[in-house]
Amino acid sequence: MFDKSKAITEFLKSLEDGNNTSKLFEERLDNELFMFFNKYAEIIMEKRENIILDDRELITSSMIVGYLIKSFLDRYELEKTLSIS
Repeated sequence: MFDKSKAITEFLKSLEDGNNTSKLFEERLDNELFMFFNKYAEIIMEKRENIILDDRELITSSMIVGYLIKSFLDRYELEKTLSIS
């Protein structure tokens, strides 16, 4: 059976290597998406003083939003591909 916890732990551990992280960015994020995330980070930093979150909560929230955006884009692309077919 697939152990999600173990797989995620190994993946996150692999991100500790900056070279590996950079390679994944290049492979999986196009420039437009990267720029969108960067702009989102700027917005969060501007609003930070009005947000009552500690650093862990802010990082967790940002990771969740990133995941939601990625899953949205995957679905969007799939729907567009299926409607073209």
